Amino acid sequence: MDRSQKTQIADPIYGTVGLTEVEIDVIDTQVFQRLSNISQLGVVPFVFPGAQYTRFAHSIGVCHVAGKILDSIRETPGFEELSDESWEHEWQRYRLAALLHDIGHYPFSHAYEQALKRANLGEHGDHEQIGGMVLKYDEELKSVLEQHGYEPESISAIFKRTNLKDVSTRLKDIVSSGLDADRLDYLRRTAHYTGVPYGNIDGEYLISQFQLDGNGDVCITNRARLTADHFLLSRWFEYQQIIFHHTVQAADYTLEDVLIHLIGQFEEFECTRESVREKIQDGSWATFDDAKVMETIRDLKDLPSEDLEMGDDSPPPEILKDKCSAILDRKLPKTVFENSRFRDCEKRDGRPLVDDALDELADDHNLNRERFYLWTNTYSFTKISPGSKRELDHVLRIGEPVREKHDVSEKPVSEVIVNDSEAVTSLLADKERFRWRLYVLFPDDWSGERIRNKKADIRKSLLEDYLHKEEEEVIAEGADS
Repeated sequence: MDRSQKTQIADPIYGTVGLTEVEIDVIDTQVFQRLSNISQLGVVPFVFPGAQYTRFAHSIGVCHVAGKILDSIRETPGFEELSDESWEHEWQRYRLAALLHDIGHYPFSHAYEQALKRANLGEHGDHEQIGGMVLKYDEELKSVLEQHGYEPESISAIFKRTNLKDVSTRLKDIVSSGLDADRLDYLRRTAHYTGVPYGNIDGEYLISQFQLDGNGDVCITNRARLTADHFLLSRWFEYQQIIFHHTVQAADYTLEDVLIHLIGQFEEFECTRESVREKIQDGSWATFDDAKVMETIRDLKDLPSEDLEMGDDSPPPEILKDKCSAILDRKLPKTVFENSRFRDCEKRDGRPLVDDALDELADDHNLNRERFYLWTNTYSFTKISPGSKRELDHVLRIGEPVREKHDVSEKPVSEVIVNDSEAVTSLLADKERFRWRLYVLFPDDWSGERIRNKKADIRKSLLEDYLHKEEEEVIAEGADS
């Protein structure tokens, strides 16, 4: 394998990114070029108009970062398990896994995955599983990898986090973990394109501090403890400000509803595992992208209501058309009320009590229940709490720097960051933010003044008739604790 970089490309985050021959050949395949038409941030541009970067650009960035992390790990004293030739092969294999980690994303990515779950019309896979299918069944990509000496399944095992016989995946945390090449690129790239600064982390220093601990686990040195804290906090704030922005979530919910209709009424959008396999094998997966979804939504909007094919679970035709207009013309559901509070991770009370009253609330205001949407979100700083007995996989670990003077039997073992008493994260890890919002999609032909008046009426009803129950629940929760 020739590790030398055959091509250099300009990147707004890293300046110059080098690519090897096999990486160039992979990028040139139709199934990878498809990622140029899959937005990384979905509907985020509804609020942040500069957030227009693709999974194509992100994937190249992740490949670049993964290579730098691998170079850092190679410098760990005592890391002599692989010959230079074997290491070069592994270096390229993990870079390929990073390059291909998003190859299985549906159009509009996570919104489509959520729509498939809600539609519940057959067995479907998440994007990692679909990515494994792409590497297995796409003949062009498979041929490229095999010609360069790489078994496709040994690459997908890394981003799927599976263990195959005779295939090492112990460095998989480089590609998928609490602190990995994926998140390091995503945070910085999203900060750059949205103009929101929370993702401006010290990525180069974090990369330089990756190592293997005495057990061979991927970790970062404790010299980067504060930088790791900053990374986790930045990710939390970036999600709060961007992904969970009230307008972004309004657009996301509306798109999911329209996607559910497409999945139920059009065979090409069904996306069971079997139908996805057929798409990959016949080549149509390469054109199954955001543009195809948007084109179909435009067709739905322009169809007369009487010509729409409606399923048992479809909203009334006029509401479906309003949801299409919401996406195409940015006439999105309006936030009527929202609430937020921090709480202990152990005390989860689920959806707000007002959820039980939405049918009545819709009737009171002479609006179809399909126009009401209750969004809830629970988001913590880390995946596990201090002292957690959960499987300690896919988490950020910190350890004492490995030095030449360490005896093999005395090499330091890393610790999960939430159990490090010196880490700020340890103080925050058992808390989470619980938020909920009530949205209403008002009829497309309503005037702005009529919408404002109706929003005020619904909010007044919530405050007077329902939300005092929420307050009583919070007080009771505090008393119990």
